[in-house]
Amino acid sequence: MENAVEANWHGHDYQARFFWIYASALRDPDQTNVIEVSYETDGPKACDDIIVCYDPGRPSYGPHRVVVDYHQIKYHVALGGRFGYEDLINPAFIGAKSFSVLQRLKQQRKMLLPISHSHS
Repeated sequence: MENAVEANWHGHDYQARFFWIYASALRDPDQTNVIEVSYETDGPKACDDIIVCYDPGRPSYGPHRVVVDYHQIKYHVALGGRFGYEDLINPAFIGAKSFSVLQRLKQQRKMLLPISHSHS
């Protein structure tokens, strides 16, 4: 049980550090387009750990600007010392029964794509 609690604690610590990296942009005069950073918020399922909002949107690889970044932060402890693609396609890896983390991300991407394009 101690190992499960320790992994959980490290996971939340990792998420918090990731949050503060983005939250520090709110005070950075060179990143005035960062207008909101949320931690463990009501966002899309499987993409709600850290949400960063931009106005104007940040540049992207395509013609559209990114107005929101959704981050799902995972900290996983595996006794084997590593994990790979097979874990990412296995629902049990994240304690789920039906959908793997990659399947959830694919579903959310389909839902979010129209939102990103409408704010360009």
